Amino acid sequence: MSNPSVLSAASNDHVASPEVAALLEQWDKAVKESMNKLQPRERDEIMRFHESTDLEADLQQKLRLSAQGKLKKILPQISPFFGALEQLRLLFTASMPAKSWPLTIVSGGAYLVVKQFAEYDEASNKIIVVLEKFRKQLVLFKSFSAHLDEKLCREGLVEMFIALINFWAESVGVLRRIGEGARPDRLDRLDQQVGAAMQKMEDSITFLKQLQESRVGLSDNVAKAQTKVLEQSTLKDAAEGAENNRNFLVLREWLENTSKRWLMIYDNVNDFRLLDEFCPPETGSMIVTSRFYSVSYAFLDDDATRISLQKFGLDDSLHLFNRYRKLRDPDNDTTADLNETKELLESIDGLALGIKQMAFYIVSKGLSVSEFLDEYNGMAKYVLNRQAPDDRHSLGTLWNMQFEDIKQTNAAKLLGILSMAGPDGFPRELLKLDDPPDEEVAGWVEFCADREDPVGLLEPSSLQEAFDGLLFLLSKRFPHATASEGLWKHWAVCSRYVTHVAALAHAFKNSQERPRPIRPSTAFVKLMTDATWYLFEIGELNESKALLDIADEACPNKQSLQYAYICNVYVAIAVDKNDMEMGRTYSEKAIAIREAQLSPTDANLALSYNNFANTLNNEGKFSEALAHYTMANNILSDVEGTEMTVYGALAQLNMARSFAFKGEADKAIALFKSSGEFFYKKSHNMFLIGVEYTWASFLLKCNDPLAALGKLKVACDMAKDLIPFSMTLSGIYYKLGVTQLEMGLPMEAKDNFGHSLQLAELHRREGEIARSARQLAALIRSDPQSGEAEKKEAEELSERAEKIKNAHWKAIEKFVPRDEDMEEEEKYNWLVAAWYR
Repeated sequence: MSNPSVLSAASNDHVASPEVAALLEQWDKAVKESMNKLQPRERDEIMRFHESTDLEADLQQKLRLSAQGKLKKILPQISPFFGALEQLRLLFTASMPAKSWPLTIVSGGAYLVVKQFAEYDEASNKIIVVLEKFRKQLVLFKSFSAHLDEKLCREGLVEMFIALINFWAESVGVLRRIGEGARPDRLDRLDQQVGAAMQKMEDSITFLKQLQESRVGLSDNVAKAQTKVLEQSTLKDAAEGAENNRNFLVLREWLENTSKRWLMIYDNVNDFRLLDEFCPPETGSMIVTSRFYSVSYAFLDDDATRISLQKFGLDDSLHLFNRYRKLRDPDNDTTADLNETKELLESIDGLALGIKQMAFYIVSKGLSVSEFLDEYNGMAKYVLNRQAPDDRHSLGTLWNMQFEDIKQTNAAKLLGILSMAGPDGFPRELLKLDDPPDEEVAGWVEFCADREDPVGLLEPSSLQEAFDGLLFLLSKRFPHATASEGLWKHWAVCSRYVTHVAALAHAFKNSQERPRPIRPSTAFVKLMTDATWYLFEIGELNESKALLDIADEACPNKQSLQYAYICNVYVAIAVDKNDMEMGRTYSEKAIAIREAQLSPTDANLALSYNNFANTLNNEGKFSEALAHYTMANNILSDVEGTEMTVYGALAQLNMARSFAFKGEADKAIALFKSSGEFFYKKSHNMFLIGVEYTWASFLLKCNDPLAALGKLKVACDMAKDLIPFSMTLSGIYYKLGVTQLEMGLPMEAKDNFGHSLQLAELHRREGEIARSARQLAALIRSDPQSGEAEKKEAEELSERAEKIKNAHWKAIEKFVPRDEDMEEEEKYNWLVAAWYR
């Protein structure tokens, strides 16, 4: 199975054109080169997809079956890439005269790369970032290809997939060498490969964009025309939807060999050069019409006759107008409103298309010419205000009238919703309603059951309706955060909809500067806070706060309980970012609102006390924090129910942290034990991470590094399983490194400082970057195995850490205790602790 040539064989089911043959040769060459870079076992792994009839479904299934630990957790974050890949794979298969299995290397290579990346902590993060970049390029390519015939997309598709398989092969090679003992920093060498792949993809998209601008609409029309001609000719080879080239070859052969006389007409051609490949043999006659006189000179034939048609005069216009009206309605009285009819036709200025459309519109709407003229003149003012060119007033006015007619239809609603959603594929299940529908859903049943595929227009007046529609659909599907567990069990579902939630949020924000801004609602604010919490949980703090800022802007009553909830989320983000000013500000707001509106024993008030205590703890105000933890604990201990009991246990954990900082060991240990026992019993691993980590920090202060190491490893394993890319895990890695240094385990410490640095870089947290970089540099220098390259790297890390510290020290100095003998490590710890104060 290790012979790469088996993957590149094209099917002989179709006769390939010279263009296709050249592309297939290019594809074959790229496949062979990529496969030759792999080892036999790697090629065998890829060939497991060889017999698949549904490559992408098989890929997802194999990933799920092999998913353990890190791979299991990154699947929700990389699944959007596979959805985009599937769309382009189908497009590739449809456009090339080859069976789908030569694409084995695309899907099989993706599977192999993802599986191997997930085996290394430093690589897992990289593959998520890379696949997200690739996904955006695939989505862009698909969007530009939507209006082009598959045949026109071939060259771009081949380039796109060559970029992917080249990257797969290079990545597998690098990861293989790391597995064989090479330094993990070899991963940095993939950055150049990522750049090369991105450049190829962008070139493919640019090619499609240019092609679309020049060829939009032509190929589909020609293909349909050829198919109809073939059907009329009674030839058995006609195939609706078949490849354009195939239909044309059949038609061309028939035209060359038939003894019948034939005439072919190409109507409304803008660029005759685009029609060259569709010109039939010179055994019949052809008429080409165009609005542009210059087009006639692109046809280089001495026997060609050029005719310039004049506009209709009033009499001819009247005759044509009445003929069309009678055609649609034989009982129509064409003698009525004669003066109004002439006035209308003069405005059309003899344009045949305008005469035809107006005649049909009047009959279809059951209007008299006088009634139509009143509507027409009113709409014309709107068109004139938009400064349309003079020769487009008549048609532009009529088209706007037609658009107005459909603005209240389900088609217009759907177009509005789709235009407001994110650029990724719109999840179809959003349009499926539960059966039977509840009262809120009842008004949408007709809309969601509409199976038509009409055309509509989104105009400013329908912006609010589109917003409300998309909000309604997303609110029904997006998971809701709960006080006990948050959203971590629903990350896969959240990842499917969050881009559309973000698009909805930005549509709201962008509309606020317009004369008619979108009006928000409590449902919109609730959806924003749920999406914010999901982004917070997966460690996307900046994106989380950006959505929360929009929820803040949309919340009309800044004294409401809903706004108090928004403030609480701000506090959670602030604590994680160590932004104490933000944490204190929003804690005070939340507490003030809840104290004024809730009873003194309400659990939600206790949560605000608890959150404020977290902020105080981070500020080092342990006694004040303990007072607020105690207030929260007194309330929560009297509340029955799982949710509030969880927060009671959290309050105990945070109280233990405060007692630990104050040096009251017995109280701290008792609270660590009680909170830990509760979370173990309830299997709340997210909270257990906090118990184990905080307890380990306390044990280090008590000079018990061995016990601390055990708890840190437990916390690390749970964090890698649940939140593999969070700053929480970065802090655990750092604390592990410090503990291992204290125990005389420099190599283990070096690895953990490296992991901590990578996550800090992912989140652009400069305090953590500086602290980890400094420790890593010291260990590299002290390693007798370090060569010149490693020593140079250590020097660069030290310089980077020092530069960050110097840049921020003055800003945080007022928060740092005055100590002339403070060690350098303690300064870097303060750089993290006081970062945002």
